[in-house]
Amino acid sequence: VFDNFVWLSDAEIQAAVSQRLPHFAGLAPVAGNFPRFLTGILEDILNQKKIKARVEARPFLDLATHRQSLIVGVVGAAAPRVCAVALSGTSGVSSSDLLAAGEPLVGSIYSKTFVASMGQGSWTQLYRRRGYWRAAVGEPQVSLNAPAGCSGVSISVPVTEGHGYSWAGARWHGHRAATDAELDKALGMRNGQVAAIDRIDSGLIDVERLSHSRGYLLERASYPPALDDAARQAVFDVTVNEDVQFHVGTVTFDGVPAALAMDLAKKWRLKAGDVFDESALDRFRSDAVAPLVARGEVPKTYRPSFQAVRESPVVNIRFAPGTP
Repeated sequence: VFDNFVWLSDAEIQAAVSQRLPHFAGLAPVAGNFPRFLTGILEDILNQKKIKARVEARPFLDLATHRQSLIVGVVGAAAPRVCAVALSGTSGVSSSDLLAAGEPLVGSIYSKTFVASMGQGSWTQLYRRRGYWRAAVGEPQVSLNAPAGCSGVSISVPVTEGHGYSWAGARWHGHRAATDAELDKALGMRNGQVAAIDRIDSGLIDVERLSHSRGYLLERASYPPALDDAARQAVFDVTVNEDVQFHVGTVTFDGVPAALAMDLAKKWRLKAGDVFDESALDRFRSDAVAPLVARGEVPKTYRPSFQAVRESPVVNIRFAPGTP
């Protein structure tokens, strides 16, 4: 990725590099001296344009796509700074709201990679919080015509908004721990309300809690939308990957007198082999442990830790004083 060579287009850089590396096609080996070799070529190309600059290359792994890239850019005093930012095509969300939603751009060193990450990250999320599930942020366009008194670049970012969608229900897939009705209740979304991603994510946390109360501690959900443009409604296909169901293994109470440990063990209701219920653990802490803490019979840091052994699959629970 040629990150901030604002004096040349990517095509011009590709052509100039290819003159020195005839077989270069935009790919680089992940190891060896090639990055340093490439940065030297790019520094020479810029020097020919009377731009004295230092170029560096750094590896980058996109955690969402798992794509590995080599980000190559100008650093130091010659690195171009952003003087102005304009977003075109916005109406459902104002440009000022979008710019406020991420890291400040004006005054920062220009990075095509960083602006693109804002487009795919905080800006897209802002649209989805308002139900705009087709909103797409385009690649930034750079101009050397900066405002008067500013030595740097102006960038323009095109946005295609689409329109907002309302919630029209969830179609559940892959679940065993609960019925569709129980999952709908946990999710808490109502037909007709804005299909806002933050509400959906909050509801899915409650779906996760429901799964955890029935032993499915590794539950994860994905929810691609099916969008009806005519009705401006969205139905979400929620796939619940529950994985294995965990059961109770050992429960120990350490760091307290033996008599108190025996009393706590009697109050613990889940037996070895029972389906593990994380909510029961939370209730035990509030009903049995919290009063002991309040009376000073156990340290304030007395809390459970648990080890989930997937191969068994069991959960071993240990109560003990922790670090403050």
